[in-house]
Amino acid sequence: MFNIIDMNVELCFDYMNSRIAYYMLIVVGAIAFISSTSDVYAHTPSDAVCMDDICNVDILGLQDPAYDPPVITVKPGAKIVFENHAPEIHTATSTDFNEDERNPMPNNIFDTGLLRQGERAEVVINKPGDYNYYCAVHPNDMRGVIKVLGTNSKQSSNDENSQIVVEHKGNKFNIDATLTNGDIINTRVDEEFTSIVLTISTNDKDGELTIKLPRELIDAQFDDVDDDFIVLVNGEDLGYDEISTDENSRTLKISVPSGTEEIEIIGTKVVPEFGIIAVLVLATAVGGTVLASKRYNIKP
Repeated sequence: MFNIIDMNVELCFDYMNSRIAYYMLIVVGAIAFISSTSDVYAHTPSDAVCMDDICNVDILGLQDPAYDPPVITVKPGAKIVFENHAPEIHTATSTDFNEDERNPMPNNIFDTGLLRQGERAEVVINKPGDYNYYCAVHPNDMRGVIKVLGTNSKQSSNDENSQIVVEHKGNKFNIDATLTNGDIINTRVDEEFTSIVLTISTNDKDGELTIKLPRELIDAQFDDVDDDFIVLVNGEDLGYDEISTDENSRTLKISVPSGTEEIEIIGTKVVPEFGIIAVLVLATAVGGTVLASKRYNIKP
C-alpha cells in the first residue's frame, strides 16, 4: 500500500514539475517577445543623413509613435519614401509650425495622406531648405524635419537653365524650369487628371514661369496634332504662351502672380501613357476575339 502511495506522490511531483516547466517556458517566451517588440516600438530614432537618390523614413507606433529618422538630410530631388510599420494610421504632412508649436496646420507643400500599416508614400522636394512635417492623426505627438541641402545650384529655380526633377513610377525627368519671382518646391504627376502639379513659393512681386515640358512626360494632342494645354494658376485659368515647340518638347511661359502656391498643367496624356500590362490585356482580348471568330465563323 505504501508503495502505491509513494508511486502516486512521485507521479504528482512529476506532474507538478512538468507543469512548472511548461509555465516557465511560457514566461520565458513572453519575456523574449516583449524584448523583441520593445526593440521595434520603444526604439529611439536618431537623425540621419542620406545622399542617395532614394531615402527612407519609417513610421513607428504603439508605445512611442515617431518618425525614424525624425530629422533626415537629403540632396535636392531625392525621393523620400515614408512607410508605416505601425498598426495605427499615420500621415506625414508638411507645416510651417516649428516642433515646439502645438496644433500645427498644413502648408500644402506635401502630404502623404492616410497611411495604413504596410503602406508607403513618396515625397520629392527640389528647393533647398528645412521642411517641418507632422502626423495629422497625432499632430502634437509626431513631428519630423526634412533638410534639403543647397549644394546643387541647378535646383534653385531663379538660376538660368535651372532644372527640376520629376519622378513617377520609375521614370525620372530633368525639366528645364525658371520661376522669376520665387522657387519651385515640389513637382508631382497626377495621372487621373493627366497633369503635372507644381507647388511653388513666391515673393511679393509678379513673375513668370518658363518650363520646357518633355513630350514623353506630358503632352496635349488631338488626332496626333498639337492641342492646347490647360494651365491653372491657383485653380484659375490664366492662359499661357507657347514660346517654342519641337518633336521632343514644348516650352510654355506662364504668368505667375505674387502669392501663387500651385500651378497645374493639364494635357491629354502623362507618363505612363499605356503600360505594358494594358498592352498585354488588349492583345489577349484581340487574340481571343480573332480565335472566337474563326471557330464560330463570326463575320463582322
